Amino acid sequence: MCAVGILYIIVGNNTTKKLQAIRQSLYSESTLRSKFQVANVEGDGLNLKQFRYLCEDLGLDLTGRETEAAFGYIRKTGNDTIDKPSYEEFKGWWDDLQGDRQIDDNAFIFV
Repeated sequence: MCAVGILYIIVGNNTTKKLQAIRQSLYSESTLRSKFQVANVEGDGLNLKQFRYLCEDLGLDLTGRETEAAFGYIRKTGNDTIDKPSYEEFKGWWDDLQGDRQIDDNAFIFV
């Protein structure tokens, strides 16, 4: 049983790495920026509705509460004084999801 459990962990980790590599290759910098610009209808940063649309467009399967929590996290960590995340703030969050770093525990805290 222990050997089977260890095997599942190893296979799971390898699969995760492969999926992250696939996801990174799906969206180049220019594609990600153009999808952001499509969602950013008003041109002054994303509101929650636009952020939800962008997440769906990028294939993120987030619940309503997860979307709200992620949006709040991006706004809280952003440098802009406006409460609408810019592309750079969104990109920082996106890179955290894609990278080898662990996602900050606060990225999905439910308010």
